[in-house]
Amino acid sequence: METTSQATWLLVGVIAMTMAQEVAAAQSSGTDTALVSRIFEAEDSRATSSRSLSLLREGLEHSDPFIGAISVRALGRFEDSTLAPLIATGLESWSPQVRIAAGYALAQAVHTSTGDSLARTLLNALAGEPDAFVRTTYLHALARLRNISSQSRADIERSWVSAVTSPEVPDSALLTLARAAESLGRLARGSFEWTPDASRRLRAMSRFGRLLDEPSLNNARIRRLAIAALAYGNGIPEEEATDFLDDPDPGVRSLAVSLSSRLGNFDLRHLLRRAMEDESATVKTAALAAYATHEIENAPCEMFRTLSGDPVIPLSRHAIRALTKQCPGENAIEFLTELAGGSELGNTAWQRRAEALIGLSSIANSEARELARVLAGEDRWQLRMYAAISASITGDSQLAWDLTSDPHHNVQNAALDALNSLEGHEADRAFAQALAADDYQLLRAAALFLAGSPSGGELLPQLLSAFARVTGQTKETSRDVRIALIDRIAEFADEEAASALEQYLADFDAEVARRIADVLTGITGRSYSPQPSAAPPLAFPSFGDLAELNGTRAEIYIDGEAIAILLFPFEAPTNAFRFASLSRSGYFDGLTFHRVVPNFVIQGGSPGANEYSGDGPYTRDEVTQRAHWAGTVGLSTRGRDTGDAQFFINLVDNVRLDFDYTIFGEVVEGMDVVHRVAEGAVIDSVRLANHREP
Repeated sequence: METTSQATWLLVGVIAMTMAQEVAAAQSSGTDTALVSRIFEAEDSRATSSRSLSLLREGLEHSDPFIGAISVRALGRFEDSTLAPLIATGLESWSPQVRIAAGYALAQAVHTSTGDSLARTLLNALAGEPDAFVRTTYLHALARLRNISSQSRADIERSWVSAVTSPEVPDSALLTLARAAESLGRLARGSFEWTPDASRRLRAMSRFGRLLDEPSLNNARIRRLAIAALAYGNGIPEEEATDFLDDPDPGVRSLAVSLSSRLGNFDLRHLLRRAMEDESATVKTAALAAYATHEIENAPCEMFRTLSGDPVIPLSRHAIRALTKQCPGENAIEFLTELAGGSELGNTAWQRRAEALIGLSSIANSEARELARVLAGEDRWQLRMYAAISASITGDSQLAWDLTSDPHHNVQNAALDALNSLEGHEADRAFAQALAADDYQLLRAAALFLAGSPSGGELLPQLLSAFARVTGQTKETSRDVRIALIDRIAEFADEEAASALEQYLADFDAEVARRIADVLTGITGRSYSPQPSAAPPLAFPSFGDLAELNGTRAEIYIDGEAIAILLFPFEAPTNAFRFASLSRSGYFDGLTFHRVVPNFVIQGGSPGANEYSGDGPYTRDEVTQRAHWAGTVGLSTRGRDTGDAQFFINLVDNVRLDFDYTIFGEVVEGMDVVHRVAEGAVIDSVRLANHREP
């Protein structure tokens, strides 16, 4: 059997060789760094011109496996199925590193379309592959193909069983096989069952390394993935789900709790009670989330009250939700009223007050209305925003109207959302006024809520003015709001409006230009061709810039505590370099983590503390085969290639995000701080520090 190189293991992130060492080796061995830079730039341009393809073909055929691997990876990132034949030539490379990259690139090329045509190509490559580890990566690539036939799926499952039982496959390769099983199960969820042989293998993997004296993170990940794969297929018997609560890994225990809703009521109650006593906040949060979702008899109301004051704010908010769901009696109403008013538990964090108000809104309308008006007068804008959300639940239209004039755009947005829910087009006056807003989220909401307005023709000048104003800012991140405005303009436009729109056929955003062409055709009946004039792209970093960044940590400070993130400049060159550059400039200082979803992600880096405000230019997605393990740092987007410098940190393993979201770093110190981050936490500063290994 061919010996697997260290570089091969590097690509899948399962050995200790660091990227800094890899780049140093490339430099010392005479790697053509100028060619590497040109390959990165060709990938970033996404231009499938003959010149770009010629360059990437040259790189793919290069004798240096590092260059070959990044070239074929670039071709896959184009997500263009017509490039599959070119990518497939990499499966015949002498280098395991290139063959692995080619397998993943083929799957990426058809990531958003049908993959059945490539299944046979990869299965044939799998059958002829001499390297055991490369075979496991082919299986992972096969398992993530979408819209494949039942025959292809059966062939993949048989090949997976053969691989997992092969004596040639080392234990260290089981992680890749576990990822393959999870992906195969998730994409076919509800439409298949594992064969008895595959099910037995997955059950063995669900306990892999569990009894070892020295816990291994990779072994724990294997167990988590195997449990998820079983749940997607045949399901998990209740006795096994209970047994998983004895696992030494909190991630496994948390997953067992999350799957507990498949059990009967009595067993669910027993399992959740055990989980509530777990030492891990992650496991407790999973149990509280289940209590907040399901009807469960004899829930531990007093425990919910106690945990409502837990110092870990995300956990305490889930306790409040569980209390609201399971214990909506007079005692809970009194408790929530005091908590929302700020008098319970001493110096109550604002997040608890907000959560208590929302809970109260669903069980005690009059008390919630009174408190919402109190919170609407608070200095902290987040409390006023939650007051608007409460108004939507309790039906307090007057409070919603009052908050449309709030000085903070996120409060106004919540107020408009409430009015849209409560009054519909009776509130068009408020929506029309918001067309003068500068905040993209607020302006987009106004455009969406005006759909079908009986005052449409009268609104057309305001809509055209708003579109022209935002377009003049030439920010790529304005795409969502401008498309919402275009849709409203199209609904109410006439021939005169059409002539005003023609200039935007040459818009700097190709997506907007295409939409304008469609609108013009719809209005006039004539055919129009978009001729976009693209804005200048961000300057691409040189090889030297990326090499200098290798081994660098970005240290995020929150209340004096640090979260250290190791950047991956050669896996996500554009986005890692952008994050570092913005950090140096102080861009993130004073911004917040505006989105916190316990046992999922925390998200921050928005100047407007919402989804639609970010740094102006878009960056490209740079997905790799690296998994979204807990602690990895990803690029927040709203569709392909729409990175605006907002980022998220995975709180748990979120492998369902794999191959859709760029990973540009990983937390190497401070995950305890990450888990304590609450909604609205302020980023004091982000500083770069070099920690290269000798």
